[in-house]
Amino acid sequence: MLIRGILIIATNVAFALAGASAAQDKKGDAKGDQKSTAKADKKDGKGGKGGKLPMNRMEELVIEALPARAPAEPKQPRKLLVFSKTGGFRHSSIEIGVKALTLMGRKTGAYTVFATEDESIFEPAKLKEFDGVFMVSTTGDFLKPRDGGNAREEVYRKSLVEFVNSGKGLMGLHAATDSYPKSWPLYASVIGAGFQSHPWTKLVPVKNLEPKNPVNLSLEGKDFEVDDEIYQFRLDTAKPTQLRILLALDVEKMGQDAAKGNRKTAGPYPVSWIANYGKGRVYYCSLGHREQIFWNPLVLKHYLAGIQFALGDLQADATPSVAK
Repeated sequence: MLIRGILIIATNVAFALAGASAAQDKKGDAKGDQKSTAKADKKDGKGGKGGKLPMNRMEELVIEALPARAPAEPKQPRKLLVFSKTGGFRHSSIEIGVKALTLMGRKTGAYTVFATEDESIFEPAKLKEFDGVFMVSTTGDFLKPRDGGNAREEVYRKSLVEFVNSGKGLMGLHAATDSYPKSWPLYASVIGAGFQSHPWTKLVPVKNLEPKNPVNLSLEGKDFEVDDEIYQFRLDTAKPTQLRILLALDVEKMGQDAAKGNRKTAGPYPVSWIANYGKGRVYYCSLGHREQIFWNPLVLKHYLAGIQFALGDLQADATPSVAK
């Protein structure tokens, strides 16, 4: 009887130890999954299908990061045309970028989005219904009709320029400056710059050049770092004598790494700016290559303030940074 009792006790102890070990393993797996997900969420799509996070997960991250409110009260209901057609390289971040702008307008009430890639929206009668146009990484000759109609493309070009000149807003992010590099040089003059290359795709320091400008107020006077593909622009464009440069690479912190750029260590390498064009207003930010940019709260607030400036609801000094 004594031996039988000892065996029963030993068996129970073994089962208890096995159960505890299994529970610990399960707990460890859960922590591992959380760490894996958190690591993936910080990246622009590491861990999802095709190297990207699933779209529904990216939307969740965007919703968590959206600003609570707009910096200014709209003077009237605003209609924003979000255009994302590409005639050249197409960024994988476009889809979540369009979604983020749409959700931000819906949550804050700053504007309502109509998103399309149909260039016929630039027919003058259609375009006049909007208060502003936001180019989401458009590339190449994005106004060229799919059937190659040159006459209609010329109409759309003229329509866009007249739209801004009349007092409306033009906005763009990332590859919006990588458009019409040769056949329509006026476009670079309107949006402010023409893309040349991207020497840096890494974590970089960004200098807040205008801490008191309303478009930069959400930065709370601070500089910051961001992990994205960083553009440099043609030397005949992105000039401080033509634009109010709000953000730029901090070349002092970059040291010799800044020498990779076409302006060497002197800079500036603008990241964001505002400008007046005719009676209209322009806002541009080069950030937006990676999906993760669209759930970066700091960047979303900056986008929103820039949008409201271009729509005419947020007053900001857009005189050039450097007098001619």
